[in-house]
Amino acid sequence: PVDNTCCYRDPAFSPDGSHLLFAYQANIKDSPTLFYLIPYATIGTGAAYQPLPLPPITDQEAQPQAILRAVLEE
Repeated sequence: PVDNTCCYRDPAFSPDGSHLLFAYQANIKDSPTLFYLIPYATIGTGAAYQPLPLPPITDQEAQPQAILRAVLEE
C-alpha cells in the first residue's frame, strides 16, 4: 500500500477488522521504520497513506511490534 514498494512487517487487524496496522521500511540503506494504520477497504484503490505521527525508528536491528486493542466502553 505504500508506493508499491518493499518492505512490510508485523501486520495486524484492528479488533473490528476495519483497519490494518503495519510497520513499513523502505528497502533503502538507513531508511526508518514507520507505522501505518489504514482502512482495510482502501487497499488497492490508489489511496495515499500517511504514517502515524510517531517518532521514526532508525535502528535497523529494532523489531518494534505495535498492538491494537478494543476500546472498552463504560
